[in-house]
Amino acid sequence: MPDEKQFPLSVQAGAGHAGVTDGSGYRQSGQDSAEAMELSTRMVARLVGMPIQALVTSDETGSRVDFQLISGGKLFCLTEPMALDAMLKDLRGAVETALGLRLKRVTAFSEHDPSNLLDDSCELKKYNGKSLVLTFYDDFGDCRRFLQAMETEAFNPQSEGFNAKWTLKAFASEPEVRAGDVINFLQTLGVPEGKTVDFMQIFGRLTSMAEQWNMFCLALLQNFDPGLRTFKHFMCQHWLQLAKDSVTQKVPQSPSPVFLPRVNERATVFDTKMFSVDGCFPTMFPAHLIHTLKVNDAECIGHSMLACASLNSDWFTGQWVEKYKEAVQTDKELEQGGPLKRHDVVRMMHVQLRLSCGIRVVEVEGKLHIPLLQGAAKLLQWHLEEVTQGSGDLGLQHVLRDLLADAKKEVQQLAMRGVLMLVHLSSSHTQDDLRLCRSLSEMSVRFILCSPEAAPGAAGAIDAGAPKHHVPLGWNGDWSLEAFGPDFNAYFERLPYNNCQFETWEGFDETLSKFKDFARENGPFDGVVGFDQGGEFIAQVASRANEGDESLSEIFRFLILFTSTAPKHLSPLGSRRPATPIRLPVLLSWCDGDPNHPFQEYEELPLFFHRDFREVIRHDEGHLPPTFRKGTESYDRFARFLEAMQQGDVFVPTDHKENRQVANLFLPLRRSPAVSRPRGRRRLLVAAVPGGSSEEEANYIQGLEDAVARGEMIELEAQPFVRIGSTPDPLGRARLMSELCLVGAESFAVSAGDVTVQVQAVAYSEEQQLFDWHPRPDEVPSHQLRRRDVILDESHDARARDWARGWAQRALAEPRDDEALFLVGCCTGAFLAFALARAFIEDFGITPAGLFLVNPTPRLPWSTTAMPGALQDCAVHVFVDGTATYGPPWRYEVSTMGSFSVKRYSDVQDMVQQVLQEVKHS
Repeated sequence: MPDEKQFPLSVQAGAGHAGVTDGSGYRQSGQDSAEAMELSTRMVARLVGMPIQALVTSDETGSRVDFQLISGGKLFCLTEPMALDAMLKDLRGAVETALGLRLKRVTAFSEHDPSNLLDDSCELKKYNGKSLVLTFYDDFGDCRRFLQAMETEAFNPQSEGFNAKWTLKAFASEPEVRAGDVINFLQTLGVPEGKTVDFMQIFGRLTSMAEQWNMFCLALLQNFDPGLRTFKHFMCQHWLQLAKDSVTQKVPQSPSPVFLPRVNERATVFDTKMFSVDGCFPTMFPAHLIHTLKVNDAECIGHSMLACASLNSDWFTGQWVEKYKEAVQTDKELEQGGPLKRHDVVRMMHVQLRLSCGIRVVEVEGKLHIPLLQGAAKLLQWHLEEVTQGSGDLGLQHVLRDLLADAKKEVQQLAMRGVLMLVHLSSSHTQDDLRLCRSLSEMSVRFILCSPEAAPGAAGAIDAGAPKHHVPLGWNGDWSLEAFGPDFNAYFERLPYNNCQFETWEGFDETLSKFKDFARENGPFDGVVGFDQGGEFIAQVASRANEGDESLSEIFRFLILFTSTAPKHLSPLGSRRPATPIRLPVLLSWCDGDPNHPFQEYEELPLFFHRDFREVIRHDEGHLPPTFRKGTESYDRFARFLEAMQQGDVFVPTDHKENRQVANLFLPLRRSPAVSRPRGRRRLLVAAVPGGSSEEEANYIQGLEDAVARGEMIELEAQPFVRIGSTPDPLGRARLMSELCLVGAESFAVSAGDVTVQVQAVAYSEEQQLFDWHPRPDEVPSHQLRRRDVILDESHDARARDWARGWAQRALAEPRDDEALFLVGCCTGAFLAFALARAFIEDFGITPAGLFLVNPTPRLPWSTTAMPGALQDCAVHVFVDGTATYGPPWRYEVSTMGSFSVKRYSDVQDMVQQVLQEVKHS
């Protein structure tokens, strides 16, 4: 891969489980792109073969490209613009280089013309403000085909799925196996999603080498004894386990046996040999296969260098004969130097397997055999450097950077493969030391990190009192997660899928219990910083302390919360939303363009803190805490907050626009009791979506239908602490939203069936029918939202209120004193129904009995909700469909002092019936 100087693009990845949730840390500007690459590839690798959207934005500096799912979730972006004259082929190269993917090909078409595949030479700038639909095809296709065959037990002669004719060549003409087709199989194996690419590199390398060997021909194997007939099946089972262990564990002191293929002088695989500490075979091998392999002398210790060279034979294309002879000679020299211990050889095989398959940092328990490592490094053309971490003032970072600078020069001069850094870590090494090595690693700079031997019995010890959901480090593929305090690494998970309206926080109660123990033993604290779920958890702690939980009282004085949300109304924790404003100094910061959640979720949390105690700072750095660069306004505001906390001063929020926007708003509100109305006439005014369902909606649905037809829509069921689920049935929801845009007065009139309920349409003029309330696609702040979810223009509030006065006046042309007035609107129509309710109250002194808002636009002009209680005590009921993922309707919640509720509906008819029931019985 080219280094950063040759190709300066870096990658910023969307977080969350595929959302993968990464609540542990963040990548600062300038940090090595490896961490971002790991985040991005864990998402892209699972979507290979699926169409994704590329949103192109071009200006005089070039073309910026953001990638997202067809359903709208953000994946990643190239943070540096492409050249102004960049073509589709350049975009392919940029993605391939930046993500470390090896792409075979990319297909592309314009979202508006799916029948016309684009040529590699088409210029990106021609699609400024538009979306391209791309499909990536990598070179893990053969590996996935192997995995699919193993899932069906195609290699097992004792299985109904056995296929003696199966070879990669024979199945090459079959449809490609997409990433989504093997996700469930990988999950059952226990492969963390963040390690999928590393797993595929190891398993794919071993199987692709062996597939050219005649002993991997199933038809041939059936001519041998019962043991050998199962050879391919169990060898692949062994390699599955080996690959999984290689990406989830350190190389242990007592390594498991490993079978590796060896390549002969003609560059073809001629056998596989087992390297084992005690002569034992892999545990999954049956007795009859072990007997056959023993007869055929499968075990080997003396040819380790040839096995290492064989794993790298593709690197030495064109000079393999010389490298083969060198490997054989090196094995002889090592044997002549004295007998090698099995233990040392097997550990070296595990290390070299990982390095040969592209793993950049290999962690090892204890020390390695140095002559073996030196022999392998020389053979494979690595420049070996050895570093021992000391306890002096000279930090590991300083030592490594100096050594690397000199080593890279020598590598260039000698035309070597790269630098191999052997680092002996001290017993006091920290996670920061591990992160440092990861950040310095690249394809041409590899690290072997040797940790001191653990005390007997220490490895794998688990606190017997830990809750059942106690999560081990690296459970989600992110090994940078650290324990909170000495032992506190309990965790909670959002289920069943990201941004679900009724999500559960699985494990929250156990986490809270553990936190109370931790706080009692280690607190009190001056302040707490929380990011993502960490911030959400701490906000809950603060709320419960504010409401009198003595076990949580006075354990911290202030909070700093980054990209944190409150429980949703429909969630089980909805009943534990703060009951009174929290009186605790707090700084809250987020990015409206955050790819993980709609920003309305972040906007809502500050409202639960008393307005005299909160400082709000927006940033533009995605799902990350902001960097707060010195000399910027945000830095000054952050420093001012910290200074006040340090000095113990009373904190007064700054007079900044971001504070002023919500200065008068807070939750919860003290609400008027519901009014019981005598049974009498009721009138329901229906504000339909102006213009109905648009061509934009039709194109969106068509794109999803095409993806379904191609089998490219993947739906995953959630498994607690294994994976988060995917949003169900995106096509069904898109159709429902389109149907909502067609709902009018007739939809309610047909179902009313009651002469006491009169249904009447809000009559729009031609100008009003054609007016577009929503921003251009490139103005939508978040990829979590669509155009219909956003009204940004502040002047639109005044326009809506002006038009609403006319609608109200016409509705009141015939006085009806005994009549209860209700209003309903769907999507954009909900915004207009809201404006109409205000017109009745402010201009005519009539408070509607109820306002029903169905999937209302969640982002409104700030002036619309500048003051709370604009609707007085009008009851407001928000209806959302079962799979809605956009943010909370807090703008409507703060607008009424009457009752407020959020309800779910299944389809249009269900929604209509619920609204009419409320109208009839209110």
